[in-house]
Amino acid sequence: MKALFTAWADLALRRSTSLAIFCLLLSAAAAAGLSQLQFTTDYRAYFSADNPELAALEKLERNFSRAETLLVAVAPASGEIFEPDTLTAVRALTDAWSQLPYSKGSFSLSSYYEARAEDDDIIAAPLIPEGPITDALPLAEMRERALNEPRLVRGVLAADGDVTGVVFYFELPHKNPAQEIAAVADAARALVAEVQQAHPQIEFHLSGLILFNEAMAGAIENNAATLYPLAYLVMFGLLALFFRGASPMLGTLAVTLMAVATTMGAAGWLGITLTAASITAGVIVLTLCIADCVHLLATYSSQRSAGEEPDAALHSSLKINGQAIFLTSLTTALGFLGMNFSDSPPFRDLGNIVAIGVASAWFYTIAFLPGWLRGWVPTRAALAGDPRRMMRAFADLVIRQRRAVFALAAAAFVALAAGLPLNKFGDNYIAFFAEDHPFRQASEFTNERMTGMQYMEFGVYAEDAGGVYAPEYLQRLEAFVEWLREQPEVAKVNSLIDLMKRLNETMHGGDPAWYRLPEARELAAQYLLFYEMSLPSGVDLTHLVNLEKTATRVTVQLHTPGSDKVRELADRADAWQAANWPAAMQTAGSGVSVMFANIALRNFSSMLVGTAIAFAVICLLLLAAFRSLRLGAVSLVPNLAPALAGFGLWGYLVGQVGMSLSVVVSLTLGIVVDDTIHFLSRYARARRELNMNAEDALREAFASVGVALWITSAVLVAGFAVLATSDFALTADMGVLAGLIVVLALLADFLLLPPLLLWLDRLKKPL
Repeated sequence: MKALFTAWADLALRRSTSLAIFCLLLSAAAAAGLSQLQFTTDYRAYFSADNPELAALEKLERNFSRAETLLVAVAPASGEIFEPDTLTAVRALTDAWSQLPYSKGSFSLSSYYEARAEDDDIIAAPLIPEGPITDALPLAEMRERALNEPRLVRGVLAADGDVTGVVFYFELPHKNPAQEIAAVADAARALVAEVQQAHPQIEFHLSGLILFNEAMAGAIENNAATLYPLAYLVMFGLLALFFRGASPMLGTLAVTLMAVATTMGAAGWLGITLTAASITAGVIVLTLCIADCVHLLATYSSQRSAGEEPDAALHSSLKINGQAIFLTSLTTALGFLGMNFSDSPPFRDLGNIVAIGVASAWFYTIAFLPGWLRGWVPTRAALAGDPRRMMRAFADLVIRQRRAVFALAAAAFVALAAGLPLNKFGDNYIAFFAEDHPFRQASEFTNERMTGMQYMEFGVYAEDAGGVYAPEYLQRLEAFVEWLREQPEVAKVNSLIDLMKRLNETMHGGDPAWYRLPEARELAAQYLLFYEMSLPSGVDLTHLVNLEKTATRVTVQLHTPGSDKVRELADRADAWQAANWPAAMQTAGSGVSVMFANIALRNFSSMLVGTAIAFAVICLLLLAAFRSLRLGAVSLVPNLAPALAGFGLWGYLVGQVGMSLSVVVSLTLGIVVDDTIHFLSRYARARRELNMNAEDALREAFASVGVALWITSAVLVAGFAVLATSDFALTADMGVLAGLIVVLALLADFLLLPPLLLWLDRLKKPL
């Protein structure tokens, strides 16, 4: 392999201009695919066609209806809902549902129909009568009836009656989710603003799944427009500072632009639709590309400082770094290809896109950058300060104090890694946004004052048509509903049970003693039929029971738990059903909250498996590359320690690991392995080719590659520090944790690896 990279160095010098032109043409052709890129905020993109939770949701939607929601909480300054001005505002919002794009309807106090007895019939009468709402209406009586109705309280009415809500239902075509969601959100805000102008003493708070998707898209767009450019500016500014001029920075910038354009263009040509997960591929490729370029530039500058002519210095840099850059690129690509074990398509896309990007970054570094260094743009040859001397001095310190350095460093890494068990896996989706974000404020207000913002749904199926009327079915369903209401995560449960009880009570003169299920199947069917027949046109019960009367829908509104709590509740519900229901009736919970809670855990677990497999392959490659079992074995320590210590420190500081942070494992694995490979390559070269003893070989490794490692780490940490300032938790957490692991990787290679290499040398066997 050494001969191969020597031959490439010769070719790169002879054909530098031709190679550079070829790189420009290749990147331009690939970049043409950028026009084919699409971005989606549709949550279904995160699930494979065979995902069990998605299948459960689609089955539920086939039997009932598919709807995405937007909730407007109405909070009058007086704290009283049942007064003319507030109810007029609620009616105005409710009746305007048809003005909103893709809307299917709305639900609120003004569209609620309660059951009343009329002779031997049941009629559905509006809680709030038609016509002007004035003080002449029996408002106090209406308030009392509403607060005694389980179907309203903690749904669209606060338990103390001071906040109410209007729920809008939408069925989006999902042809262009971002535009559709934006259209709905804009129209809803315009409607609320119009109503608020007429009722200035009322506060309105907008939340729901539609606005969550809009807030996610807005956060990603804001980061892409402001934070990412700032991070790039900081990183490339530091490169200019370290290399004492703009030319090395501009060369690196050119390589990264070509690599990112090729990466994202290739994604477009391949027809990959980007999501919030896969759109981070560009940032990842940029960080890895910088690492490749810095190693080539640092060696070139060092050789020039040592007195070599430009071409000779460039030849040396390509020959010395060729194998290491190739190995780091190969191992990093393997690490990201391990993401194909993920259960979520966007994360598989991310792994494949970054693998393409890593290959692009490697090729442009060794094919385009030499032409730049040869004179397309004059390049200064000196690094800031005298880093080689400083690195040698640091190496002397580590060599002299090897036992103390290793003991302290090992103890620190072990202590940090001990925090791993403190991490709990789960996401709180509301907490993705800053505390002053309008969506988070509205969601927390609604969750605290009125109803939960997360849902879990069950489609409970009977054995035959009309089976939902059977007393045994209703009694089992009632037991499940009551059990759900006792669970700490649950804010409200909506089902057919409450309506059936109310209808039975109504048909017995409103006697509270009859607020129970009908005892006969025929009675239950008759009550529900009478009630449905009296509902006005456009209002039905298909949200509770399907047309064939073979299934009912149980909707569980949750407080705002993390995804781990959602998953635990779903597991407890499965266990309860297994213990209390026949197999034909048992059904799994579904809904967006359940889907993401399960996909997050499976995704994290599968990605750990993929990373472990990739890591095993990487270790085998290192064994083959270094032709030394001992060097391959010792490389495990600095490759594993940073991630273990980083996530351990995260356990002490935060203690919550979500699906988004699983990307950090793959992202930082490339940097960690990059550092180790370069250090070991220089050490092995000094031992074998320069016939140095272990101490001198370490000094040479520190003086040569140590500078590049320090520069790379400083630049990347600065970029991640900028990302850590984001008010979007997914970006901020990735920036913090990735930055920590990059620092720990540098410390592992500078403090753990050298003493281990010196210890190996005591075996007195050649490497």
